[in-house]
Amino acid sequence: IGSFMNHTQSNTILKSFKKRFANEKGPISRGCSCDACNGGAGLVHHLAKSYDSAAGMMCTIHNLKIMHQLISKLRDDIFRNMI
Repeated sequence: IGSFMNHTQSNTILKSFKKRFANEKGPISRGCSCDACNGGAGLVHHLAKSYDSAAGMMCTIHNLKIMHQLISKLRDDIFRNMI
């Protein structure tokens, strides 16, 4: 079974989690309720370190949740004529 990530992609994800999240027990971002944050930043770090493709999926889930929150806030601000 092949991996969804190549070695370079895995290294990029690992570098972003390497020092900051190595022993972190909390979420990637405070207040985020995505599945990646519920699992914890330490889990994502472990998955990235072991070159598991789930690390990339969890990062994508987290990033999509953050972007969705940002776009929702912007849309609400536009409807309220605040922008």
